[in-house]
Amino acid sequence: MHLLKNLFKSFLFASFFVLAGCATVDEKVSNPNKSKLGVLVMAGAGLNPIYPDARDNKVSSFWFVTSQKVAESLYAEVQKKGTEAQMFINTDQNVQPTTSLVQLLADKKRDGLIQVAIRHIKDETENSVYLEFIHNTLTYQKSDKGENVVIGHGLTEKHKLVGDPTLQNWMTRVPLAQYASEFTEKLYKAGYIGAE
Repeated sequence: MHLLKNLFKSFLFASFFVLAGCATVDEKVSNPNKSKLGVLVMAGAGLNPIYPDARDNKVSSFWFVTSQKVAESLYAEVQKKGTEAQMFINTDQNVQPTTSLVQLLADKKRDGLIQVAIRHIKDETENSVYLEFIHNTLTYQKSDKGENVVIGHGLTEKHKLVGDPTLQNWMTRVPLAQYASEFTEKLYKAGYIGAE
């Protein structure tokens, strides 16, 4: 199977996205990092596996559509909690997520970022595909050179979608929209989103 033979050994996030949120957060009523400017939900190219063999284009397309649908569910759930949301699905493999993020934040500031990523981990111990939610706070600092965005910690969560013993023999039975709903609820309980 070309997917397994030609998989890139690592899935690289641009350096802007390396600061993933911490795994646990104290639940509190008043979180100073509560979103007031809104949340940006990102998915698509640059956040999904890339398979170099053209024969694996269907697999790449499947993961793209999967991440898009999950992002749409997450976007809707965040808005239901009373927080303004914006969704961006990167469709251009030649445009890095960091470039899109900078442009989007220049157009309108947001103080929360959620990335919906699909990761294919293949090494000596596993061959699995994960759905990952990465939430970070965004704050702004002025300097002599202008304004900089600072990425803070938030929440991260991952779910195995497909895994060993072989990719084709095991699939998750949980609806992906449920993962989006549960992650949104955790953001709400931790005080990162929700109406004032």
